[in-house]
Amino acid sequence: MVWLKQFLKSDLFSRKHALSPPALQQLSARQGIAFKPAFRPLLETTAASTPENLKITGVGTTELPNVNALTRYYMNTENLWIQVQTANSPCDPSGTMILFNRINRVALDNEADLRRISGPDSPIGKPTYSFNDKTYNRIWEGESGQKTLIPFKEHIELIEDEFDVYHRAMLYSHTTTSAQRNEFLLFSIEDNTDGSISLSTSLGVSLYVSDFEYL
Repeated sequence: MVWLKQFLKSDLFSRKHALSPPALQQLSARQGIAFKPAFRPLLETTAASTPENLKITGVGTTELPNVNALTRYYMNTENLWIQVQTANSPCDPSGTMILFNRINRVALDNEADLRRISGPDSPIGKPTYSFNDKTYNRIWEGESGQKTLIPFKEHIELIEDEFDVYHRAMLYSHTTTSAQRNEFLLFSIEDNTDGSISLSTSLGVSLYVSDFEYL
């Protein structure tokens, strides 16, 4: 997983607010959170429209042995989640958080669709990607050349169910006018439990523990 080691050493990873272990430990299933008023305008970056109060209803963990911990906390709105990436474990005292909102999901009905999205001629995997009049730079797999999507397995535990999702994904970033914030664009081909394959597109923004409070 060279791409993750590079990311962990990059400016994007180091430009963060430290996350104390107690703050991370409170993120769990059934936990309620509310975004503070100063952060709510930034939700427009992700095209998210959220209620005042949210609740974590599922937790996804990703197998990235000997590299880092990647944990996703899914909200009681269908498309919103917080991603926490840390160097060692979910309670590591330093890490980054991104608030993601899935803005689109399309079914990939055949091999031709899959090749078009993940093949060597796909715009996904190129060093830059233009979206909504912004240019995003690839932060997985370095800066040069076309790259294949990164495969990983996510184990998701809901309050009353659990299952695995297999991803092939690529992450891009756009630097905002604020040095402390970045916008993100995530593409993920997902092999779902019902046997279907879909492409999800998500927008994200840097998130800090000072941006929300626990309920």
